[in-house]
Amino acid sequence: MAEAVIRLAAHRDIPWMVEVFRRAYEVEEDFSCIAASFDVNLEVQPDGCFLALSCGRVVGIACYVTYDGLAWVGLVGVVPELQRRGIGTRLMRRVLDKLREAGVTTIRLDASEAGYGLYKRLGFIDEYKTITYDIGDARLPTNVEGVEVSHDIPKYVMELDKAVFGTDRLRVIKAWVKRSAKILTVKNKGYCMLWNTKLGPLIAKDPDTALMLLVKARELGATSIIVPDANPQAMKLMKEIGGKITITCTRMRLGSKHVEDIKKIFGILNYAKG
Repeated sequence: MAEAVIRLAAHRDIPWMVEVFRRAYEVEEDFSCIAASFDVNLEVQPDGCFLALSCGRVVGIACYVTYDGLAWVGLVGVVPELQRRGIGTRLMRRVLDKLREAGVTTIRLDASEAGYGLYKRLGFIDEYKTITYDIGDARLPTNVEGVEVSHDIPKYVMELDKAVFGTDRLRVIKAWVKRSAKILTVKNKGYCMLWNTKLGPLIAKDPDTALMLLVKARELGATSIIVPDANPQAMKLMKEIGGKITITCTRMRLGSKHVEDIKKIFGILNYAKG
């Protein structure tokens, strides 16, 4: 096999990127859901996705999004028949070179079991686990009051998200809202975003507020949330409502530690963008 060619991706490449992702992760998820993640990535970071091509066919992908001095890497995958041939390593080295050139000081990602070894070899270190829970059959109260639902992002939500996440990611949140994501809020106490059936981020000042947002999100069709195990209150909440673990990843970083208020993070945005 000739050495794979690495190039930047464009919106026209999304169908092939989705196919690589599906095959790499053996997922049956709806095409539009996966395509939306690539579409958002290319909208907010036009130079943020690389493709590996072999004989003119897309066989590997890797993306990133930058938030000032922080970058998030995700949507990394190689088709099964060409894994363990160095394609993933070449893609990641291209991403890392690009981020260093841009002056990024901290790079984070959520590693699957299959990708964990590659990231360790590249110098990433473990931070904590990020766990996907199925909440479709969760034991939740009903008739919650005090939660507002809209497609607008209130100023206090912008400020709360920046303070808790540790940097400004408003352009990414806006990109999802543009694609009909709902913003659920408990004024001055917390918020979450719901797109399709995916819930996250969920930022709350206390577990009671987090529960209120969970209840409303479930009423609106939420079936999954990704929870950081570094927040004991979030983990306790998942246990109490009977959330079922479906995926466990390892949050890793390369570079300096990023300051975040983990005790207020009850659900992350997603595996690809933090």
